[in-house]
Amino acid sequence: MRNQTPSQPHRRFRLPILALSMGSIVLALWFAMPRLLSLYNIEMAGRALAHGLAWPEPRAADALPIRTDDAALDTALAHLAAAQHWRPADDYAYRLAGHAYLARQDWQRAGAAFEQAAQRNPDNPLAHWEATLAYEQQASLPTAPYQARLVAAGLDASTALEAGNTAWDRQDWQGAQRWYRRARTLQPTLPAAVVFRETLWAVATGNATTFSPTLTLEAATGLTIQAETLLWDDGLALAQFGGDDATIGMLWWGRWAVMGLDIRQAGRYRVVVRAAHVQPAPIQLSLGYDLLSEAALEFGRGDGTWAEQSVLLTLPAGRHLFNLRLANDGAIAGQDRNGEVDWIRLEWQES
Repeated sequence: MRNQTPSQPHRRFRLPILALSMGSIVLALWFAMPRLLSLYNIEMAGRALAHGLAWPEPRAADALPIRTDDAALDTALAHLAAAQHWRPADDYAYRLAGHAYLARQDWQRAGAAFEQAAQRNPDNPLAHWEATLAYEQQASLPTAPYQARLVAAGLDASTALEAGNTAWDRQDWQGAQRWYRRARTLQPTLPAAVVFRETLWAVATGNATTFSPTLTLEAATGLTIQAETLLWDDGLALAQFGGDDATIGMLWWGRWAVMGLDIRQAGRYRVVVRAAHVQPAPIQLSLGYDLLSEAALEFGRGDGTWAEQSVLLTLPAGRHLFNLRLANDGAIAGQDRNGEVDWIRLEWQES
C-alpha cells in the first residue's frame, strides 16, 4: 500500500495561519510596548531614588525626603521622563518625580509634578497630600490650590487640630505649627488655646513683637515671678488650678508653664526657685527659655517643707519666654504627683 501524503488544501492554509499568528503577536507587543517601557523606566527610577534620597525614620505623614546623591536623582528623573513619555496618563511616575524634586528642595517643580499626578488620578489622596507638602515649603503659599489639595486629600480641620495638639504634647513645636496652619487653612477661626500656642511659638522664634503677660528683666534689679501668674501653654493661668491656695503655682500635666520676659541685658542669671518637697517624691522641675529645657532641679525630701534651689542660665537679650514644667508627672501607688511652686527669682550674675 502506498504512503499517503497530506492533501494540497492543507498546505495552502498553513502559511496564512502562521502569518496571522505572527501578526497578532507583533500587534500585541506593539500595544504592550508603552506599558512595558514605562514599567522598565519606573523600576530603574526606583532603584536610582533608593540611592538618591532618604526618608526620615520614623517617617511621619508630612516628612520630606533628604537628598543623598544628586547624580542618582538625575538618573531617576531621566527614567521618569521616559516613563511619562510612554504612559502620559500614569500618575505614579509624576509622584516619584515629585519626591526627587522635594529632596532637591525644588519646591516649584515638586508642586507641579504632584499637580500632574493629582490631575491624572484625582481619586488618589496621596498625590493631593504630597502637593500640599510642596506648597508649604514655597516662599509664597498658593492659598487656593493649597486649600483645594488639603480637602481633596481628605483632611478636615478637627483632624488637623488633633494632630497638632499631639505634636505639641510631645514637644514637636514645628510639627504642631504645621498642623495648626493646615487647620487654619480649612477653618480660619481656631480655638483660643491653639491661637495662644501659635503666639508662644512666634515669641520663641523671634517672630512676635508683643506678648501678654510680659515682665521686664533688668540686670540691676532682677525679677521675681509669682508662680501663680504663670500661664499654661493653652493660655490658662496656674492660679485657676492652685486648689485652696491661689497664691501657689500648681504644676501638673508635665506641660510648660510660661511667662513673657523682656530681657534688657544678655548674660548669666541665677534662677532661684522656691518649691515644696511634697509627696510622692521626688519632684523634678525642668526650666529654660523659648520652650527649651536648659536646666533641672529636684525637690526630693517628700516632707512637705519649702526650700529654695538655684541654677545658672545664660539668657539672650530681647523678648523671650521663661518656661517651667514638672518633668516627672505621673501617679505613684495611686497618688498623683504635682509640683508646688511659690516663686521664681532671676538675678544678674555676669555678662
